[in-house]
Amino acid sequence: MHGNYILLVLCSCAAAAAATCYNLNGDEVSNTNIIPCDADEPITHCCSSDDLCARNGLCLNNGDDGKISAQGCTDPGWNLPCHQQLRSDNCQDSGDYVPLWMCKSVDRAIMVCCDPDTSQCCVDALANEQGRPRLYEIPKWGQVWPPGQKSLAVPSNPITVVTTSSSTAGPTSSKTTETTSASNAGPTSSISGGATPGPVGHGSIDPLPVALAVVFGILFLALGFFQLRYVARESKRRGKPAGFGGAVGSTVPAMVPRWHCQGVWRCSISRGSGGVGAQ
Repeated sequence: MHGNYILLVLCSCAAAAAATCYNLNGDEVSNTNIIPCDADEPITHCCSSDDLCARNGLCLNNGDDGKISAQGCTDPGWNLPCHQQLRSDNCQDSGDYVPLWMCKSVDRAIMVCCDPDTSQCCVDALANEQGRPRLYEIPKWGQVWPPGQKSLAVPSNPITVVTTSSSTAGPTSSKTTETTSASNAGPTSSISGGATPGPVGHGSIDPLPVALAVVFGILFLALGFFQLRYVARESKRRGKPAGFGGAVGSTVPAMVPRWHCQGVWRCSISRGSGGVGAQ
């Protein structure tokens, strides 16, 4: 299995090396390390074997400096997927290696300019986009893979490239990260910052008043129950039917219990006259 995989990689590299790469001038590249990125395609961009091929037709420095470049195309006219628009006076005389500077990112593309020595082209181009140097619109990265080994392509998530500020005071180098999906559909958007909002409720009932109402209701029921038991017990002890009045025809006043409460939990009972019976 491993032997077949190694053989496949070697065959891909051999096929890539067999194709010819051309620089922006339409001349065959002199650097033998620059080879086609996708050996299975009739037209493909070229990158150095030390770098990485990006699906947007550019080359990525396989190091920590995050530089991007255009290094060649198997079509002398640089037709798609190569970038024919780079064949301008700004970029054409740069030789086999055309350094590019990422000036800004717009929607599904990046805006680049070419300058062999400095990123000042970003400042000049942003100051006058209709003049020279020009800004070139390039699709975002997509996938990356070693030259000649498209089968090993992986999503470029994330890619860090060198970008420059647009201040007229001069370019300030900084690092920026472009996160893209593995397809040409463009970058995958994401939500950042803040907690994910939860569902909105339709109102709620405060449980405290409900609980207090239940407690006091039970308390008053208990007080009434104990009062009735007391009356029944006193009536039975005196040989009278249970009730709050005296027996019929009796002149003895009924003993009516009365509650005296101080607060909820401090209550006492006293007996008093409930009235005079019938004569």
